[in-house]
Amino acid sequence: ALALAPLPNKIAVLPCDNLSSDPEDAHFASGLHQDIIWQLDKVADLTPIPRVTVLRYAGTDLPVATIAAELGARALLGC
Repeated sequence: ALALAPLPNKIAVLPCDNLSSDPEDAHFASGLHQDIIWQLDKVADLTPIPRVTVLRYAGTDLPVATIAAELGARALLGC
């Protein structure tokens, strides 16, 4: 994939894992992921990458530096 130059205020929130033994609880992890992005979007001078853009990294074992480079993000947040 094409690596983008990181922007100073661009942050990516990686998808949350469902740590529950019940697969039906996956919607909680999904909701938490979206809520974190919404809250970060309220912070002045911070640009979170949209959820649909980072969903492709769910369950990946790509190095963090690779993900950040592909997204052009200065920071990554995992949940």
